[in-house]
Amino acid sequence: MLQSGQRGLPFKAIFGKGIPEVTPIHTLISPLYPLGGEGWGRGKARWVIGGKLSIAYNCLDRHAMDPYASNRLAFIWETEDGTIEKWTYLDLYKAANQCANGLKSLGVRKGAAVGFYMPMIPELIVAFWACMKLGAPLIPIFSGFGAKPLAVRLADAKAKVLLTADVTFYKARPIFLKATCDEAAKQVPHLKHILVVKRQTDVQTPWEKARDIWWHELVLGQSAHFKAALLDAEDLAMILYSSGTTGKPKGTLHRVAGVFAQVVKELGFHFDVKPDSRFYWITNIGWMMGPWEIMGVQNFGGSYLYMRGTPFIPATNGSLIWSRATGSLTWAFLLLTAEA
Repeated sequence: MLQSGQRGLPFKAIFGKGIPEVTPIHTLISPLYPLGGEGWGRGKARWVIGGKLSIAYNCLDRHAMDPYASNRLAFIWETEDGTIEKWTYLDLYKAANQCANGLKSLGVRKGAAVGFYMPMIPELIVAFWACMKLGAPLIPIFSGFGAKPLAVRLADAKAKVLLTADVTFYKARPIFLKATCDEAAKQVPHLKHILVVKRQTDVQTPWEKARDIWWHELVLGQSAHFKAALLDAEDLAMILYSSGTTGKPKGTLHRVAGVFAQVVKELGFHFDVKPDSRFYWITNIGWMMGPWEIMGVQNFGGSYLYMRGTPFIPATNGSLIWSRATGSLTWAFLLLTAEA
């Protein structure tokens, strides 16, 4: 997935001959690093001009298509009640392809923003890579927010599709996400579809037939084949919003080349992630550290622990973090921003 840029210095000339590239040469964004030229000025800098990249290919497809790596664990999902699922790179690849085909059938294309108001469940990671494959900028939104902050972010990004779940659980208490989405949708007239993951079977979910779609009805019957789009370096990958505590939330535009280069640099240089690494950073997809962990660890073919709820519930299993950290994790960090 290597395409040349237009001008600049060779990658090694920037970092010095004694420092190896972050990743093998075939996964670099571009062998050239632009210095100056078109588009420079305050707020107008452009990077890796002419470069092409698929983050999804680098972090998912190439591992899934490698017979030596396809059955390696991509992530381990765990919940408060002790449920555990283990997903390989091949499992994730097939599911992401199905989701990409499903979203495409809803009209999602390159450049079409997709909102994420989801609990920390496997379908979130599946949809994350589906959007990356399509070139559809994703908008990760903290699932603890109410209807108003959710609506503000969806409206600002002009999202036409929102992904959520009927319910999630925090400290063993149900939180009805779909109801919050319904309230937010009243303030976002351009929102056309809400794709809902069904987590609870014994609860009636409020439904608008022309707009709402069950995940299992749209995604599970789709083809498991989908070719990831090759994107321009300056194409939009994500829009991450500030908390909004000091005014209207501000959307940070994360471009394909920039966000990938930064994440890979940090996970490679600072944490030395390798294919046999297992990583655990307690966070939420709504904060940068969620996408950071997913992209960064998967680029190197490692695996990560991914949890829904709080690691301190049930109280009788207060040693959960340490039981996962000792002997099995390369890095374990605790940030008190876990999912609400």
